[in-house]
Amino acid sequence: QNSESVRKESSQERQQPYSHCHALIASYNISCCVVLLMKQYTGRTRPCVTFSAAQNKKHFAIIPQLLARLAPQASFPSADAMSASCVALVVVDLILLHQQQQQPDMTTSEQQLNVNDASVMAAGVGVVLLTCLGRVYFLAHHVLDTIVGATIPLLLYAGILQFLVLFSNNTQYN
Repeated sequence: QNSESVRKESSQERQQPYSHCHALIASYNISCCVVLLMKQYTGRTRPCVTFSAAQNKKHFAIIPQLLARLAPQASFPSADAMSASCVALVVVDLILLHQQQQQPDMTTSEQQLNVNDASVMAAGVGVVLLTCLGRVYFLAHHVLDTIVGATIPLLLYAGILQFLVLFSNNTQYN
């Protein structure tokens, strides 16, 4: 009976792929607002501004100098890490939804990813990591800036998806 209730819950989630789309769109839009507000109110200085001019000339002179002129007080959190995290969320979510459609009689824990899906998911995570490392390497952000920027959409997506699933179960949103 317990496995039957789990299968009912997983089939309800499979019947509502729109909730994933809504959660992705909402998490991206809310993440943009949160990042812009946090940049406005924290005013953290970029690393390229804190280094001396001699150090900037040694380290990719054009990029840090442009960042120092355009937005010297807009380091925390990283909007580029946030965008890369949103792209990775879309990739991973599409693969998981596709996996659910390929194996409809299994619960999520019983489903197995094939090698192609796992490699695409790893590539999505790799894009986020490379974006974060690149932003730190080019002195555009501190490490914490990129970690927080990449984490904001993940937390919002999980919260919004849970809210939509609860909302659809309680109010017959089908």
